[in-house]
Amino acid sequence: MCIKTDIIGYLFWFVFVYFTQIDSVMASLMQHILRYPLMSSPPVSTVTPIRDLHTTAPRSVCHRRTRVVIADNSSYATAFHPRFPRCMHVYHKRKKGKIGDKILITVKGEMKKALIVGQKLNNGPMVARSDGTFVVLLDDSNKPLGSKITIPIPWQILATREFKKVAENADYFI
Repeated sequence: MCIKTDIIGYLFWFVFVYFTQIDSVMASLMQHILRYPLMSSPPVSTVTPIRDLHTTAPRSVCHRRTRVVIADNSSYATAFHPRFPRCMHVYHKRKKGKIGDKILITVKGEMKKALIVGQKLNNGPMVARSDGTFVVLLDDSNKPLGSKITIPIPWQILATREFKKVAENADYFI
């Protein structure tokens, strides 16, 4: 059967449903058929609720006022606070942080330095992707405040000598 006859057949059924005022079950069935005109039945995986569809890609960089998740076991990460930690400043001239960049965050009303160890969108070839923007809190000498990092960190952190202690506290690398 060609596409033209399929479309004519569906239009005929649509006109039939519209003018005969049959029950709502038949009308919803016809809407379902019209939604997938070239397939006999839609695959189960393609039926998604409308709220799951996104038209814009998530941002790949950490900039001012970005929400972050603390990925170590420091006291700031384990204690409950009603506000999310947010990035306040990026220590880079482009003002947009990527994996391996130092940032200044506010957590529980205090300013702390942090290192970005995971981001949501692809950062280039051979760079892992995370579920969100993950950071590890640092002190003034670039040593982590926590004793353990709870997520796998990317191999780019291993390559930098500046954050050697951060790499030592991680259990997994990607």
